[in-house]
Amino acid sequence: MDEPEIQPLSSALPLFERDRGLLFRKVIPLLRHRFRCIAFDYPGFGLSQASADYSFLPAEHAEIGHEFLRKLNLKKWIPVMSDWGGPIGLRVAVEQRTKVSALIIGNTFAWPVNGDFHFEAFSRFFGGFLGRFLIRRFHAFVRLLIPAGTKKAKLSSEEMQAYLLPMNNASKRMPTYIFSRAILKSRDYLQKLEGDLESLHEKESLILWGDRDIAFRTLERQKFEKYFTNHKTRVLSGAGHFIWEDSPQEIADAILEFLSKKK
Repeated sequence: MDEPEIQPLSSALPLFERDRGLLFRKVIPLLRHRFRCIAFDYPGFGLSQASADYSFLPAEHAEIGHEFLRKLNLKKWIPVMSDWGGPIGLRVAVEQRTKVSALIIGNTFAWPVNGDFHFEAFSRFFGGFLGRFLIRRFHAFVRLLIPAGTKKAKLSSEEMQAYLLPMNNASKRMPTYIFSRAILKSRDYLQKLEGDLESLHEKESLILWGDRDIAFRTLERQKFEKYFTNHKTRVLSGAGHFIWEDSPQEIADAILEFLSKKK
């Protein structure tokens, strides 16, 4: 039987293949001896250009992901998701659920968070007037949140430059502002997704969770565990928001063990 495809669908940060790639550059080399690992740019992130009328909203990213996988014509694939990649990747997984053989879920969410001060405060700041100014003028989203979200890894200046490079002028930085606003503005999209999670609830799932994340808490992990009852959880001790940076070997070991035992 063919090995399943591992298809990363993650996150709001730059994800691109440049030499060894970036966000998944530490994890893919540990998995590619067993699986075909595919990482792609969302338009406007990484080195991919977006069309002039592209909205950068999660619904449009999901449409791109769906079309991307349709053109690849994969028989089976496994989404690997974190951050905004959760709401995007799970939307694609719902649409292509007969081809999804399992789910790998990192620190993320998949439901409306309006009314939760933890998310409201972040979205209103980075998605507001001051956040827009700081993002456009100082590249604040990447400069502040990448270091804050890596608790174990110490990124070199070269690695930070790789994260900063794709959005090297004010207009190119707008997608990070739009994603910040979308946390609250995408309530309808997230509400529909939450209702559709029922169609995936029997999928075997691996939940990978950094326990020092500044964004997603134990509360969100436990909610996923209730939605996906056929799950295995690996708490990544000491890992922050960017689990792929902080715990690549532990993640690769967990994925290999999970898929070797999958029914």
